[in-house]
Amino acid sequence: MGETNHMGKRGKGGSRRAKKQRGETGAGSAIDDAIREKLERIIVDGWLEALSDMYNPQVPDPHISFSNEYREAFYIDIEDWTVHLNMAHAPSLEPQSLRKFSRSISHHELGHYTICPYDGVTNALMLQAAQKELKPEHAPIACNVISDLIIENDLVRRFPELTNWRFKETLLKILEEMDGEGVSDTWRIVVLADKILNGKPIPRPVSESISFEDIREDVGAIAKIVEHSLHDMNSWPKATEKIAKILKKYLEKDFPVVEVGVHLAPGSNVRIVPGEDGVQVLIPEDVLEQSGDVTKISDKDNGRLNEKAIKKQHGGSEEFPDDELDSDEEKANRDKVLEKLAKESDTFSEFGAPAMGLGLVTRGQVLAAWYRYRSAGLIDVEIRVPKQKGQLPVTPVTWRVGDPLESLDLTLTLLNSPLMIPNLTTRRWDYEFDTGLVKSETYPNFLLVVDSSGSMGWNPGASSKGGKGAYDTALVAAFAAIHFARRKGVEIAGINFSGYFRIRTWTKDLSRIESLLLDYQGDGTVLPTGEIIRLVEKNQDPCLVFIISDAGLYNWYGAMNPLMEILDDGNHLVF
Repeated sequence: MGETNHMGKRGKGGSRRAKKQRGETGAGSAIDDAIREKLERIIVDGWLEALSDMYNPQVPDPHISFSNEYREAFYIDIEDWTVHLNMAHAPSLEPQSLRKFSRSISHHELGHYTICPYDGVTNALMLQAAQKELKPEHAPIACNVISDLIIENDLVRRFPELTNWRFKETLLKILEEMDGEGVSDTWRIVVLADKILNGKPIPRPVSESISFEDIREDVGAIAKIVEHSLHDMNSWPKATEKIAKILKKYLEKDFPVVEVGVHLAPGSNVRIVPGEDGVQVLIPEDVLEQSGDVTKISDKDNGRLNEKAIKKQHGGSEEFPDDELDSDEEKANRDKVLEKLAKESDTFSEFGAPAMGLGLVTRGQVLAAWYRYRSAGLIDVEIRVPKQKGQLPVTPVTWRVGDPLESLDLTLTLLNSPLMIPNLTTRRWDYEFDTGLVKSETYPNFLLVVDSSGSMGWNPGASSKGGKGAYDTALVAAFAAIHFARRKGVEIAGINFSGYFRIRTWTKDLSRIESLLLDYQGDGTVLPTGEIIRLVEKNQDPCLVFIISDAGLYNWYGAMNPLMEILDDGNHLVF
C-alpha cells in the first residue's frame, strides 16, 4: 500500500491475484455442505470455549461463513450488530487448528467488550481523543490499534501459547498471500508493537522478508505509551491522543479516502466510515486480515454487543417490536455515553464527530444533542407553597363561661392563682395556625423566553468559553430547563426574541422548542411582553417563566412593569 516495498524478495507460485482466480487460497476454496456443517460445528465449539474463557459475556450468537467478500476473520456487521465468524481466510481447515483459531480469534474480539474499551463511555472518549489529532475517517484506526494492544497484552498473559500461535499463523499466512508485494506501514507497526509490548516472537520467515528498522523508533514510543496506561482505564483517552499523533503520517498514506459512490465489489478493500456521510476508505489488505476493519468501532458496553441483536435472535421482530427493542436500559446507556462525551467537549465538533462515528446521532442532530447533554442535570426546580401544619399555643387568655370546657387549662390556671374563679383566674391558650413552606408535589409548565440579539453573540465552534458568546450560556441554561421538563413530563412553550420574536406554543414535543432556540437571530433586543402574557394566560394553570437575557432591552421599563401583573395570578418569574 505504501511507496516502499518492505518485502525482501518475491515468493514462488505466481501472483496473489492468480492464486485467487484458480481458487487455491486456503479456506476460501469451495466446500460441500457436509464438510461445511462439520466445520461450522468445530468453529462453534471454539467460540463457546472462548465465551467460557471470558466468563460468558452477554453477546449474540455468531453468524458463521466462508466468504471471500470480507477478508476479516471476525467482524461485526454494524447494520444489525450481528457477530460474524468468517473462516474463509483461516490459516487451516484442519479440525484441531480450526478450533484453536476460532477460540483465539474469538478471545480477541470478545476482549473489545470485556477488556478494552470495556464500556461505551470509554469507547467514546477514546474516539474523541483520537479526533483531536486525526481526521474522522482515520481516528477509529488509532482507537483500534491501542485497544488491540491492550487486549493482546491480557490474552498473552492468560493464554500465552494459544495467543502466540495465532499471531505466528496469521503473520505466516499474510506473508504467503502478499507473495512479494509490499506490506503497509500500519501493518508493520501493529506487528512490531505487539512484539515489543507483549513479547510475541515474529516468525523467522517474516523477520527475514520484512524490515522493521525504519519504524522502530515510533513503534517503541507507541509501546511505551500503551505500557504506561495498561491498567488505568482513565488514561486510555489521553494515550489514544498521543498514539494518534504518532500514527498520523502513516495512516494518511496507508488509508486513502476514495471517491464517494465507488462500487464496492465483493472482496473489495474499501469500507464506508460510519457517521461520515458515505466517506469511503481503502484499507490495506494486510491490515484487513490482521486486525479486521479498523475504520469502525461500535458502541461497546460492558460485554453487550447489542441488545436488539440478542432479542431478535431469541424472538424475532414479531415477539420484540421495535419500540420494545429500544429498551430503557439501552437508551440509558446511550444517554450516559452522550452526556459524558458532551461534558468533555470544548466544541460541538469535538462532540459531534465521535457521536456520529459511534452511530449515536446523525449530522442534523449534533448541535441540539451537544447542548442537550452538556446541560443535563445542571438545574433542579423546586417550588415551595404555603401549607398549614397545625395549631400552636401562642398566648394565655382568660377562660370564660361559655368557652369549651376542654379548652380550660388547669395547670395554667393554678400557676396563675391558687383559687379557680371562672371569668377571673381561669386560663386557656389562644391558638394560631402554623403556616410554612413545603415542596410542591407537582410542577408548573415552563415558558422559556430567550434573548438571541446581537449583543448576546454566538459562536459554538469556538474552543474557549468566552469565545462561544453569551448566547451559548443562555442555551445551556435553557436546555437545562428543557432537560428537567423532560424528566418531569411538563409542557413547555418558547419565545426566541431579538428585534423580532418567534414562538412555539405549549407542547410536550421538546424537540420543537430546541429547534426554536437554536435559530439565532442576532438583531436588536425588544422583549415581546404582550406575547409572554398571552402565552401565560393560555396556560390554564400557573406556570414558571424563565427570561434569559443580558438585560440590554430597548423597552426595559415598558416591558417589565406589565410582567409583574402575572405574578398576582400565582405564576413564577425567573429573570
